Amino acid sequence: MIILDFITTGDYLMYEEIIQSITPTEEQRKKILDFSDKLIDIITSKASENGIDVKCRLVGSMAKKTSLIDKADMDIFITFPLTTPEEELKKYGLDLGRYCIEQIGADEEVRYASHPYINL
Repeated sequence: MIILDFITTGDYLMYEEIIQSITPTEEQRKKILDFSDKLIDIITSKASENGIDVKCRLVGSMAKKTSLIDKADMDIFITFPLTTPEEELKKYGLDLGRYCIEQIGADEEVRYASHPYINL
């Protein structure tokens, strides 16, 4: 960690206290990562059952270890082969996302960026 010269020891200790108070514990992080693994398994299993070639990976603040306590985003990115037509990609992505949300009993909220995504 780089500390600038003008930060005093007291300031550094206060900074560390603040970081610890907003950072998830390892136990909290593990629960979230285990849950995201479950979601990825749901998506990849359903895709496989339907002959859809996908790979999933966790991205975003949880993957980068920058999440805040009680504000952990589980961004799961679904990739398709480059040969997948855009319309199929959108349909399959939303269908898989909806199925996953159904399986965990949550409510969905479809949003769009340059690609559709499901928010819960």
